Amino acid sequence: MDLSAGRTHYATFPDEQQRLEFDAFLSLQHLGVGARTAAKLAFAPGTARQLLHGLEKGKTFQSVLASLPGWNMLGAFLEVMDLQTAANTIYTLADIRGFNDRKPILQIMYPYAILAGVFAMFMFFDESVLPMMSDFLEGDLLPLWMKTVKTVFLLLLVLLTAAGLVLWTGIQGQMLHSACLGPAFIRQRHSLYLAVCIRSLLEQELSTAALLTALEKLPGPKVFVQQVKAMKRTALQGGSWVQILGSAPWIDPVLVKHVETGLETGKVCSLLKIYENRTKRLQTEKVRQVVRTLTGISYGSVGVLAVIVYQVLLAPMNMLNAM
Repeated sequence: MDLSAGRTHYATFPDEQQRLEFDAFLSLQHLGVGARTAAKLAFAPGTARQLLHGLEKGKTFQSVLASLPGWNMLGAFLEVMDLQTAANTIYTLADIRGFNDRKPILQIMYPYAILAGVFAMFMFFDESVLPMMSDFLEGDLLPLWMKTVKTVFLLLLVLLTAAGLVLWTGIQGQMLHSACLGPAFIRQRHSLYLAVCIRSLLEQELSTAALLTALEKLPGPKVFVQQVKAMKRTALQGGSWVQILGSAPWIDPVLVKHVETGLETGKVCSLLKIYENRTKRLQTEKVRQVVRTLTGISYGSVGVLAVIVYQVLLAPMNMLNAM
């Protein structure tokens, strides 16, 4: 039976305000405050009313909590772990998805915006300024140079835009296309998400079958769903854990190697944690390198623009000196 059939693939995560409210609720629970009173004290009035209304309709407190905005993973986790552990796991996954989705795009947007602005200035000078100064630029190589530079920047912007779309689409993991999911950078990011899910479930000492069933119930991007399906098929065929994980499409081979080493040493969860930390650092450094390169190119383009503007302003003086 395919437990993922008919459910949404999209996982929602709590924002900072929702985290603070949930943490306050858990703290009140640990102090022995009743669930209803804790909900009234910890959550915003609208959220508290939603919780209490659900309880009045006969729903369990766990199911009502799982229905809150940003917490659609909670129900699946609560089947195999307590509320505090489930919340901490969701926080970790939220940080992973936030790290995956926003940071690379936001960091790259700054140099990209500079390049786009410089290209717009090139277009302005080429289309508006140079035609008005054609008498001063007769026989000058500046117009040809301007067209060459404009063409180079146009190609650069097209390539960066295409690369950005591939990066964004690949990170989202909703389009199962090799062009978007082929780069190692993208595979590592989806493997990082899967590694966190597996480690959190392994820490609950679940059997392989129970762990895969729990994974099937978790919402996530389509890449995650396809990975879990492939793992389940391999498990049903009697594959080992290394074979199960290795059968997942778009998996990072380094993750498989960490699990293999963890099985040999009896410390799978520790090796998965090492993989998570290592991958985060590597990905952060890769993004920094790309941003540094693009920032250097963007600042260089500003210099090229300044030289061209100077040459345009200097053209009338050169013509007067030549007379």
